[in-house]
Amino acid sequence: MQQAPATGNILPMHPRPSLFRARPGPSAFRVVLLLVAMIAGGCASVPWSTLLQLRQLDEQRWSRIDPAEIRVRVTLPPEFVVDAEGSHLQVRLDTRAGSSQSRLQLQAIGQHRRQSPAGLLRDSRVEQLTEYRLTDAAQLDFARLQTLAARGAYESSDIEVKVRFAETPDDTREAELTVEVQLFAAEGYFTLIDAYTLQLDAR
Repeated sequence: MQQAPATGNILPMHPRPSLFRARPGPSAFRVVLLLVAMIAGGCASVPWSTLLQLRQLDEQRWSRIDPAEIRVRVTLPPEFVVDAEGSHLQVRLDTRAGSSQSRLQLQAIGQHRRQSPAGLLRDSRVEQLTEYRLTDAAQLDFARLQTLAARGAYESSDIEVKVRFAETPDDTREAELTVEVQLFAAEGYFTLIDAYTLQLDAR
């Protein structure tokens, strides 16, 4: 069968083999949410609650996502600046008709600071929370991917959250990062990366 034609920011791709491929149908749904930071190294742990929530996603729930409700929330020390233009969602869709990939631009919609609670091994500190939505064009691209999934015998999909920094303080060697994602407004945010310590390169 031929691949679906490219539409907007959606790029058709050759099908790829996967060690995790399951039979087509709801049980075949695979979603991967990853964080890629320009200066981050190593792997961050994903909370068990997030893993359980992702396992509950299937093809039908994915098709019901309203692109206008998708949100990403990033928590960092206030001296860090996220590069919104360099940050995006990357979505890959695999169907029997082929594979498509779309880079969905994020747009900042709100920012505020808060005092984090003190813990057993950490002091209270000031944090800056920035919330992002998909741009209007990115919402249309996501909806087109959903249409392709409905028409092309859906097999699997990957969703990656990629965050890039525009500014980092020269005198800071590490920073704590939290990333939360919302797919459904009624369900709110779930934590993807929880208080992960970024090790910064010496300057």
